Amino acid sequence: MAHELSVGDVTALTLYLASQAPPTTLLELASENKLRLTPEQVDRINSGEVAFSRAGCDECHKLELRVESSIFGEPDRRRPAYYDYLLADTNNGYDIDTAVTLDLSSSPVVERHIAPTGEGEGRYFSVKAMTDLKRHFLGDHLCDEAKVYTPVDAAHIPAQVPADAEDQSVAMTIDRCEWVTADLWGIGGTAPYLHDGRATTLREAILAHCSEGERVGDADASCRAFSALPESNQDAMVAFLRNQVMEPEPEPEPEPEPE
Repeated sequence: MAHELSVGDVTALTLYLASQAPPTTLLELASENKLRLTPEQVDRINSGEVAFSRAGCDECHKLELRVESSIFGEPDRRRPAYYDYLLADTNNGYDIDTAVTLDLSSSPVVERHIAPTGEGEGRYFSVKAMTDLKRHFLGDHLCDEAKVYTPVDAAHIPAQVPADAEDQSVAMTIDRCEWVTADLWGIGGTAPYLHDGRATTLREAILAHCSEGERVGDADASCRAFSALPESNQDAMVAFLRNQVMEPEPEPEPEPEPE
């Protein structure tokens, strides 16, 4: 139909978004001489990371995800949610076997490259999104009545358990109190927090993970562990989270003064 985006338009938009710089950290920006941190600030951030792990927060908000390849493709072979079967059946050039690719580790159009770690079979790329990309029950107090119960694929068809899945008993219905673990990169500048913005500070967001109903949420133990920490350790954990930021826009070049 007229005025709709073509398949090529959507592919171009997808690759443009994939090439944008991912969030970074204050520590990384300081190492690149883009800002200054005092030794006390560095120590607080590092001790906050230790507290984050000791409280068990990194069981879901994993400090890194490892991927074997830095190649981003559009379309690609991730199924079922990322492959549009209905679109593929039309004559529009949508071909999963001839994907447009972008190397996130070396392409000159990528704003911030991801670097490989290790060599040979042990080589991987680290994505520090701080999530496990899984759904978790977080407690009755965080339920959402307006939530969609059944996930859909790219063609808006209710998702089904793949025929070759090892576990055919996986439920495809999403509990209204279940949430995909939020990624935390960039969270230092993304207030308010939680799905409905009820938490105005990071401390409030952490404490909202403590269960209030009869059913105990998956993050309750970590929340209680945070509550039991001395205030200085709590402050350090918040500092570690505030360390996760977006890279600031470069300062504009000063305009030459008229002669």
